Amino acid sequence: MNIVIGPRIHEISERDFNLNLVKVAVLSHGHISLVIRKGVKRLRKVLLSVKCFMITNFKWNSKTRA
Repeated sequence: MNIVIGPRIHEISERDFNLNLVKVAVLSHGHISLVIRKGVKRLRKVLLSVKCFMITNFKWNSKTRA
């Protein structure tokens, strides 16, 4: 698992949710991606453990919900 700490979450792809892989692009110095296996629950757990991430900053590509 690769974790990149950034100021805010830019985008989460629904396709990655379907593949049980979550890809997060972070706005920092350009677009940095973070890939987490095991799906949404794992993502939420990791984000809650990293203060720089805010779940309220999620920007969904579609109607997907965490």
